[in-house]
Amino acid sequence: MDPQPRQLRALVAVVDAGTFTGAAAELGVSQASVSRAIAALEATMGVRLLQRTTRHVALTATGRQVLEGARRILDEITHLRRIAERRQDELRVGYAWAARPPGVVARRSTGPAGGSDPPEPSRLRRVRECRVTLHRLP
Repeated sequence: MDPQPRQLRALVAVVDAGTFTGAAAELGVSQASVSRAIAALEATMGVRLLQRTTRHVALTATGRQVLEGARRILDEITHLRRIAERRQDELRVGYAWAARPPGVVARRSTGPAGGSDPPEPSRLRRVRECRVTLHRLP
């Protein structure tokens, strides 16, 4: 089984907070949940990542290397979520140039074929935090 993002988040939170209780508060879960996530991550990796005492938590040598990778993976997950969120706020509208609304003046082409060209196809317009992209239909 591969490490899960929630397990990696728990590891990063424990290291950043310095305690399982602090990590639990940061993540908004119980201390037992953080403890189980770390135990599951260590079982998955097959190695101890943290040295624990009743008063102190420290990374092992392997734990330091895993922590670096965990931070990179979580950064990539955040990046992928941002990409997906950006995509959701875009509204793509197709139109046929022949069906343009009244009052829209056609531009004359300077090319050999003559005729009218549509407005620039990649023109963007902001409407209440939603991006609208106009695309000419074939």
